Amino acid sequence: MMPSGRRPRRRFWLAAFLLPLAAHAAPVQAAKSECRTDRFTFSAVNGDKVTANSVSTGGASCSYKFAPVHPDVVQFTSGSITKQPSGGTLTQVSEFTFSYQPRAGFKGSDHVAIKVCGHNSKRAGCATITYNISVE
Repeated sequence: MMPSGRRPRRRFWLAAFLLPLAAHAAPVQAAKSECRTDRFTFSAVNGDKVTANSVSTGGASCSYKFAPVHPDVVQFTSGSITKQPSGGTLTQVSEFTFSYQPRAGFKGSDHVAIKVCGHNSKRAGCATITYNISVE
């Protein structure tokens, strides 16, 4: 029973009305961003030329890191960019790590090339790795 002259509180009715609406709202999901790259091996001292594929989705950057499989046999001495992409940027993060970032809004094919040099106990040489990048 309410005291005379007071209005009923409607705050609970409003909350009870809005809660069911929030429960039926569609969930918002962020686009999945990732980069997938082929795995491969190469010989820096034999002058290998390797082509690998990368797929960047959702504007994800792709990281390319090079390390000798057998560091006791082969030592890498330098890494450098030999072909810049047209649809993004390729930066050298450290001596043997590179990062590709697609330009905002870019979709399509892009290509980069990286040279990695090294030596073993008998000779020295350089390998060129070309990445065909599909930006989706």
